[in-house]
Amino acid sequence: MMISTGNALVIEDDPFMRSAVGALLRKLGYDVRSAANGDEALRMALDWTADVVVTDVEMPVMDGLQTTRNLRCMGGIWATVPIIGFSAKDTPAAGSDCIAAGMNALVPKGGGYAGLRATLNSLMAVA
Repeated sequence: MMISTGNALVIEDDPFMRSAVGALLRKLGYDVRSAANGDEALRMALDWTADVVVTDVEMPVMDGLQTTRNLRCMGGIWATVPIIGFSAKDTPAAGSDCIAAGMNALVPKGGGYAGLRATLNSLMAVA
């Protein structure tokens, strides 16, 4: 049995991807909560905190960029929690947009879970 490494929030509109990312984080030892969009995630953030956030960048209702901006504005732990964008777009512009919004990194979905795991390990090693 793996010891928990903290709380993780997965924000993803696609139920399959939400489940898959959550499963990876659980395998890495995180207690995972998930939200189907940014609005739902912000409501959760009012009375719960995470040690890491993995968010899809393009979602209906509220995308990952606006969600990140709103989380950062909440202050407290949300001002500094590592936020990883997970996107089908793998362009320098997409990466710049994510960093400008307050994310710590962008991982292309095409890179699979190895890329997400490596980014997570890198961010959490310095957190």
